[in-house]
Amino acid sequence: MYLRIFKKTTPLSKYLQGHGVNIIAAYQMVKQTLNDLQDCARQLQYDPITDPLRAFEINVYNQVFDTVIESISSRFEKHEQLCADFSCLDPNNFQPDLPLPTNALIKIYEKIRNFIPDITYDNLRNEYVNFTSKWRELKKTIACVYDELNNQVTDDGDDSENGLKSDDDIIVCVHSASTKYCVTCCYEVLVKYNLYANTYRGLHFAYKFMLTLSITQVECENILNKIDSEDIINKLGARSPVFGRMLLC
Repeated sequence: MYLRIFKKTTPLSKYLQGHGVNIIAAYQMVKQTLNDLQDCARQLQYDPITDPLRAFEINVYNQVFDTVIESISSRFEKHEQLCADFSCLDPNNFQPDLPLPTNALIKIYEKIRNFIPDITYDNLRNEYVNFTSKWRELKKTIACVYDELNNQVTDDGDDSENGLKSDDDIIVCVHSASTKYCVTCCYEVLVKYNLYANTYRGLHFAYKFMLTLSITQVECENILNKIDSEDIINKLGARSPVFGRMLLC
């Protein structure tokens, strides 16, 4: 039974513990994992049971699967719209040439409107659309600007064919090793150029809200679990015997 559960949940667990997790992709994996677990739970036949051992087996089976499904559902399933809104804020998902879905950013707006009551939902949408249309220029560093002035970078979309680097190739995100840009990059641009004061007030608060959420860093926890606590106590005790005795209490 547990092997069947782990077979369904292990790929999801590994993805959530990895680098550069895409929020919307993670949520889609959660949904599919829930569907797979529900299918497993329905595979057991519910014929009349006379054998008490068989009845116990089925009851335990159902209880375990119901607990796993309920745990995953309570943590993830109710946040589908918010996950989609967070994905909109990811610069790797910016699509300025496509219309913004009618209900996009609605959950983020509901979260931030109490802090900036003068902003409307339409204001937030307009700020987002305007920001994404200007992102290609706003993200450039001074080196990119000079490269363009020196004709080292062209703007015809065929940079790779001409053997020239585009600004996407020059700029590397310092916050994530798996992406060229991230949510923090957008936030820093808004702050760096003072775009948060009047131009993109609502959008700036949306990024701040996303970046200040309490998110468990599973990888950090795994690293800490590998640390030998006795070794730490011994090293600290060598520097300060008093502190070492306090740690042992």
